[in-house]
Amino acid sequence: MSLSALIYNRNSQEAADAPKSEYTQILENVQQYMSQEHGAALSEALTEDDAQATVLNLIQKYITDQKLMVSGMSVEELARRLHTDMCGFSVLDRYLHDPEVEEINVNRYDDIEILYHDRWEKSPSKFATPQQAQDIARRLVHCSGKVLDASTPAVDAHTEAGVRIHAAIPPVIAIPDGATISIRKQTASSMTTQDMVKSGVATEEMLDFLKLCLGHGISVGIAGE
Repeated sequence: MSLSALIYNRNSQEAADAPKSEYTQILENVQQYMSQEHGAALSEALTEDDAQATVLNLIQKYITDQKLMVSGMSVEELARRLHTDMCGFSVLDRYLHDPEVEEINVNRYDDIEILYHDRWEKSPSKFATPQQAQDIARRLVHCSGKVLDASTPAVDAHTEAGVRIHAAIPPVIAIPDGATISIRKQTASSMTTQDMVKSGVATEEMLDFLKLCLGHGISVGIAGE
């Protein structure tokens, strides 16, 4: 299954990050309830879109019944964020959907860098805890059919959608860091020879030489940038 099929599509932008202690406590509370009472639905939500809608409804009903609230967020916004953290890819969702994003690098749970086609920038968002970063790393790797756990704490994977993923968790990295994740997205656009020359990727002479090599079956090795 492709990565995009497992990402929860939200109609509105993700709500601003709530205070860590307030939101994290509610997230842990809801996770415990859902695991104990609706574990099967949670498991199905990783691979089935219909099950994701069911989980969202269950979460919203629970926080309404329990009168759980986060300052500045409506019940619907809180339910969507909880659902994204439990069944989606949390703060990475917006970047996974953004066609301008080429690469996502999680250096640690609270340090995320985003590469666009023309710039780098630090993400203002972060995972709530190191454990949440580990959970998301496992979920991403699961999309490729592989497993990230204590016996295999570092994994290189790719999805059917052409997304390349490298993820590592303790003991390969420090426990306080949570996880490191590198996600390289496949660009939908193609690049012409004119684009390569204009952007400085290669000169016309270089490209002509490569064409000759390929045309005559000559092996080529490219090292460095």
